[in-house]
Amino acid sequence: MLRHFYTFDYSDNSSGDGDDPPKATDNNVSTPLFHVRVYAVAEKYLLEHLRTHAASKFAAAAKYTWATPGFADAVAEAYATIHDHDAQLRIVMMEAVIAHAVPLFDSAGKYEHFYEMAHQVPAFAAQAAELLSQRLAAKEACRIYKCPAKTCCFFFLSSAVQGEVLLWHCPKCDRTRTMAYELLKEQMVELPEKKVIDVNAD
Repeated sequence: MLRHFYTFDYSDNSSGDGDDPPKATDNNVSTPLFHVRVYAVAEKYLLEHLRTHAASKFAAAAKYTWATPGFADAVAEAYATIHDHDAQLRIVMMEAVIAHAVPLFDSAGKYEHFYEMAHQVPAFAAQAAELLSQRLAAKEACRIYKCPAKTCCFFFLSSAVQGEVLLWHCPKCDRTRTMAYELLKEQMVELPEKKVIDVNAD
């Protein structure tokens, strides 16, 4: 924590001291869990910059640790120790979980540690179910469209609605254009088996 005061950063393998969390290289502390504990310290002492920084570092670490038991342990500890009203860390956690929801929630899969954690932390399971249902509803609202260019046979998904304007770039013919929903609707096709691109995805 003191290092952050001077450098506005902290090392993942810094030694714990006083109120600081233990170092991430300890046998029982994974990198994601380390960032959760830094976040908790920042919340306790109202250190907004450190709190935001810890959430950012957790998000970066989650990209390559989501499949590890340490990630599941970090999620469990975050939901047990961080206030419900503080959604910043939970948001980045959920982004990682939703991105890999299919393998993580597969009861017959290889991520048993995460699967068991999800059953033991009701608050997490409820929030994950809510977000997944929202994503599913948004996906069901999507329609399949053809690229407006007459000579291009590229197909894509969009959830555009009446009155909305879509900025569309086709990765196949490399054309970019702005289309109102009314014009886009004319390109609607029924190709349930066609490989498409979701233009609403990040």
